[in-house]
Amino acid sequence: MILSLSVPYLCILLIHRFVCIVASSIPPQQFLDLSGGPILRNATIADVSAIVDIVDAAFSPSAPTKYRYQFKDKYPQEHRRCMYEAYLEVFDPEYVYVQVIELPASSGRGDSKPVSVAAWVDGKKVPTSDMQGWNQWNSGSALSSKCTHKDENATRAADWQQKFAKEHNKYLNDVYGHNQFYLAVLATHPDFQGRGYGEQLVLSGIEMAPILDLDTVTLIATPVGEPVYFSLGFRPIANISITSVDEDMAFPFDVMVYP
Repeated sequence: MILSLSVPYLCILLIHRFVCIVASSIPPQQFLDLSGGPILRNATIADVSAIVDIVDAAFSPSAPTKYRYQFKDKYPQEHRRCMYEAYLEVFDPEYVYVQVIELPASSGRGDSKPVSVAAWVDGKKVPTSDMQGWNQWNSGSALSSKCTHKDENATRAADWQQKFAKEHNKYLNDVYGHNQFYLAVLATHPDFQGRGYGEQLVLSGIEMAPILDLDTVTLIATPVGEPVYFSLGFRPIANISITSVDEDMAFPFDVMVYP
């Protein structure tokens, strides 16, 4: 990638590798990898289809996804279409920052589609009453007004939304208010997990928070994701469980903050 010397750049060390951001574009950040390796960059509308593939592949095996999207296997195309429409609806708000890690075509994939994604919510910009902005990027909360959602159990979905929002408000919104940078989703395609891409995206958010004048980075982690966040310095503030409608199942999560 050719860089114009007339544009100011800020270089930082990220996962033992120097990357540069265009200083004039902060926020949100645009990372330019100078080593020919994976590229961490801002997502665009054109990435939504690839983002759906990443999130769907990463979270489909999870218990919460199987619980909510009870009819996903019967209506796989409907499930994907509804996720796509839901993400389109919340992609453009000024308070949502989406970043991806993309492998260059030279990596042998044959193209340069993203393989990992993170979506962050700027608490200072999101309307207090707009829970959609906080949770819509979560794979278990992706609802679109343009879909019939035949892929999901509507009773379970409504109950989940209410319970998740209650816990989110109790431990994050009521405590940190608007002064938080919330990680709404972090996902890496299973074919590319274990390479540190998720860690790079989280570190990017940690770097971005003070630029946005936000003191705290927050998230609600699944048990699978907890080790990553612990390793990056996040600390748990609450263990929560979202119970099923019949209260015969419970889905554990960790509410975590940084620093």
